[in-house]
Amino acid sequence: MRPSWLLLLSLILLCGCQELQVRQKSNLLMATVPSLYYQEVVDNLALISVNEQAIPFFATPTQGTNQQSRQLQMSSVSAWGLITNASAPIFGLLDQFLFTSQQASITPQIQNVQTFQLSPVIEASKLSTLQIAFRIALGAPTTNYEVFRLGQAFNAHRGPYSNKYFEAITGMRLPPKEDFEPANAKAKFDRWDNLFTVPAKSWIHTTERKREVSRNACFAAEYCGKWIWVGPDDFGNLCEFTLAILDVTAAALTASRVAAASLLDAVVAGFATQK
Repeated sequence: MRPSWLLLLSLILLCGCQELQVRQKSNLLMATVPSLYYQEVVDNLALISVNEQAIPFFATPTQGTNQQSRQLQMSSVSAWGLITNASAPIFGLLDQFLFTSQQASITPQIQNVQTFQLSPVIEASKLSTLQIAFRIALGAPTTNYEVFRLGQAFNAHRGPYSNKYFEAITGMRLPPKEDFEPANAKAKFDRWDNLFTVPAKSWIHTTERKREVSRNACFAAEYCGKWIWVGPDDFGNLCEFTLAILDVTAAALTASRVAAASLLDAVVAGFATQK
């Protein structure tokens, strides 16, 4: 019996503390959120690099669930049988019932289920803004009007880092909020048909051959035979660009801001029509 108890004690010790297991698995689950954002950005860059008019996609986790269950099942089966002594002078005189066999089994079971609930971006205005941001990052030509729309998205929820994130995408500082007022919009962005082109981000590496993708790449994506990858030395730039994309998608417009944005869109559309 002693070896059996030692085996049972070893299994219990191997299972570890439930609190420690839950904490470690929960931390791993939370650590996947930034990786999800990085991969979404790289996947969209690969998509837009092939088709500039493609609709981007982006989703943010709203709820994560980490469920853990551990079970240890033990079973024992004993066989009780009649032992017959054939050498006894009288048949059956020395027969007796004894345990003829014993079987014991220990079955441990550990189950870990982790899930995310995602909230995709479905607003057309945000998807259009994301498309502009990815096109600028890839060095595709855009119009001043499109850059203005991108600046409008940052201006709608202007914060301490809005200028930094706008500059991470366009390479220029975010204009003051007065420039986005309908009365000043035409004077600031007079030529809507002017092309706005900046060089492609140097940290975005492109190739059409998979073997040219660095083995040390932090993140890589492929679309229609074209590869986009980001190396360890450029990981900081990817982080900053991802934060800028999150700043665009997380814009929470109040009712008054929505009304002001709609009015500004109407004024801008009127200017563009006159041109």
